[in-house]
Amino acid sequence: MTRKNGRLFSAVFLLASLLMTPSSGSAKADPEADAKFKTFFAEFQRAVAHKDHAKLEHLMMSSFDYFQAQHVAHGVVLQHLDAQGGTQWINLQQSVQGSPSIVVQEYKHRPARLLQCRATSDLYHCVLAFQQDNLRDWRWKAMIMPHRH
Repeated sequence: MTRKNGRLFSAVFLLASLLMTPSSGSAKADPEADAKFKTFFAEFQRAVAHKDHAKLEHLMMSSFDYFQAQHVAHGVVLQHLDAQGGTQWINLQQSVQGSPSIVVQEYKHRPARLLQCRATSDLYHCVLAFQQDNLRDWRWKAMIMPHRH
């Protein structure tokens, strides 16, 4: 196994064991949810590619987790993506382009779709989380960077 693949495997394993709870029956594949997610994710990819703030705000969950904070205002998240020369925009764009590997797993005890992104430092992991809202519409729930252990 190459060093890069080994580091990726270690990061994914650590994220699964530290950040998320084991998958229960509630996170099993649901064809309707899968189809809705594919449609949502294509829309999300377009919004990210075009840096469409208004569209992204519409696609965000009302309670958004950002880095290590919870309940972060959408405007603050979007400002931070623009900060430091747009470093986090680039991170987000690179993470969602093409056909990224999305994992079905729980996040905060609710079914979710998770996607690895690039951390700003080797001290952190980076994960994008998507969940369904009360109307069962998919939303962007989080861009978090928990500490590596």
